[in-house]
Amino acid sequence: MTGQSRPGSRDGGDPTVPRALPERAGPARALPARFAMSRGFGMRRVRWRSLPGGAQRGAVTVELVGVIPLLVVVTLAMVGLIAVARDQVLAQGAAREGAREAALGSDDGRAVSAARAALPAGRAASVTVVAAGSDRVRVRVELEVRLLFGAPPVTVRAEAVALREPGPPPQATGP
Repeated sequence: MTGQSRPGSRDGGDPTVPRALPERAGPARALPARFAMSRGFGMRRVRWRSLPGGAQRGAVTVELVGVIPLLVVVTLAMVGLIAVARDQVLAQGAAREGAREAALGSDDGRAVSAARAALPAGRAASVTVVAAGSDRVRVRVELEVRLLFGAPPVTVRAEAVALREPGPPPQATGP
């Protein structure tokens, strides 16, 4: 078995003989005083020395006191943004429903009531039905969004346009 690697040997040498560590090029660098070096099980471990007199005591608490109000403000801003987005979707759906009803050729009152029916009960809204040409109708819905903690309200607007359906308007059914 001369010249061949033996099982368990990495470089063809005798596995029972300890290998020398490779030398580093250049002079050894001194480590900063904050590192304390120790050898154990052939691995280099680094231990941090704490500052004298417990100077780090309470540092995490001070950092949290600075970060928590920022997190609260960001969370409240996200809640306000979600409320505006929700009301925009509600306004768009209401405008679409009003435009469908107005496209059937019925009167503007039925289109306004259809748009208001698409909104949650008791929600105040401004609904406008306008002819947009000879064959189209436009419905505009405006909702006022109230934000948290006295911020000024935001008005959300949505429009929907539909082609008027040919033929006579549908007859009202009911008592």
